[in-house]
Amino acid sequence: MGERVTSRLEEVRMLDAEHVMATYARQPAAFVRGEGATLYDADGEAYLDFLSGISVCNAGHCHPRVVEAVREQAGRLMHASNLYLTEPAARLAERLASSFGADAKVFFGNSGAEANEAALKLARKHRRGGEIVVLEGAFHGRTMGALSATPQETKQEPFAPLVPGFVVVPRADARHCHRIGYTCPSCGKPIYEESEQCPKCGTYLDGTDAPPQRRPLWIGLGVAAGANTASQ
Repeated sequence: MGERVTSRLEEVRMLDAEHVMATYARQPAAFVRGEGATLYDADGEAYLDFLSGISVCNAGHCHPRVVEAVREQAGRLMHASNLYLTEPAARLAERLASSFGADAKVFFGNSGAEANEAALKLARKHRRGGEIVVLEGAFHGRTMGALSATPQETKQEPFAPLVPGFVVVPRADARHCHRIGYTCPSCGKPIYEESEQCPKCGTYLDGTDAPPQRRPLWIGLGVAAGANTASQ
């Protein structure tokens, strides 16, 4: 039994190595089914899944209600593109938007990187020419905009030059992000430091002192946390 499983795993490994671009380092396991928080390989060996398909299967693998809904919809209509209206998409958008407020709008994407690209574009469109502050060591995706917001040299270097307009701050200074690059409302001194007060005149800085064009837009990314992830 062990030899059969090993050969099955090796066969899948060889197929993957030969035909799939090496964008991820695979772990030495090939799963054939899942149930709840458990994954199983071809030999029936059980693995406790702490990753949930990178937060895609938050309801558990093969949840009966999810399986039923997918089967029902696939038997009726699988795909029509975003060029046309479909009721399930509109109903889902209504349900998601209602969690955020009356004026909320929903963007449907295929991945976290695509969602982040949309967020970056929305920020750029709303405030032309502004800088986007990202935390040191953060990861936001592998598309060009999201990669530019991912200050990790090993990931960025092979694809330089990247998209400009990103400012990197240490994680310890994240609460001071709102003060990067604007001037003190009292004396006009440019503020880049992490001080709670203006280093020249002592004015207390709480973010609301910034002029409207310099007040920060908060981009909340809840994909990895699963907070706003319906599916990837």
